[in-house]
Amino acid sequence: MAAIPVMSEAQWARIIAKAYLEKTTTNFKNTLERDPKAAVDYVRQNGGDLPNMDLPAPGAPLRLMNLDYSNWVVLDSVAIDLLAIFKGSSHVELQEIFNKGTLDGQPVELPPGEWVTDKGLIRLFLHSGPPTISLTDWMRIYAYVWDQFRFPPGNQAIRELFEEDPAQTLLSKIAGPLNLSYKKGDPLFTLGGPDDPPGNLADIKADKGAKQFRHRIRLCC
Repeated sequence: MAAIPVMSEAQWARIIAKAYLEKTTTNFKNTLERDPKAAVDYVRQNGGDLPNMDLPAPGAPLRLMNLDYSNWVVLDSVAIDLLAIFKGSSHVELQEIFNKGTLDGQPVELPPGEWVTDKGLIRLFLHSGPPTISLTDWMRIYAYVWDQFRFPPGNQAIRELFEEDPAQTLLSKIAGPLNLSYKKGDPLFTLGGPDDPPGNLADIKADKGAKQFRHRIRLCC
């Protein structure tokens, strides 16, 4: 069976640029914040203003992200540290993270998504409080998914389900076990600014700048 394709950083950069540009004129930004799969499916079905996205046809399987970051061109230090935690921690350590939001007794947060520019990393997502999922709860969510994937008698399928449809998987398989207050329609994240856009958003949306201004996934989208 062929591997399910995963979205690239450049593809995400173009989608985020679209959301920025349309934040006051369409519902695309709100959809992206609440149901990333629905936003991506909209682009797959109505991609006229995002040509040459090279996404699978509507209805075909597609992963929005890869939790082991294996599709990234270069792993940065944050990704390396996160993988060391999620792939290197014991069952007991991952349980501490997803049950308590701590590791070795210290609070943990999942670093947010970022623009990757020639001047470094620029923070992309904001977390302005409930009902937006907190960075601590995102760390708990990731730890739970990795724990289910790595240790029996878990549910290995949960990782792929989460990568394909984070909102639905949160609702059906994660919110209950983690006692999250998340409900359908709550934002997974808040897309901030950008007060000072990294480059010309219209060029990024058109793919002219997407290679220079990639979107580095740290949360679900």
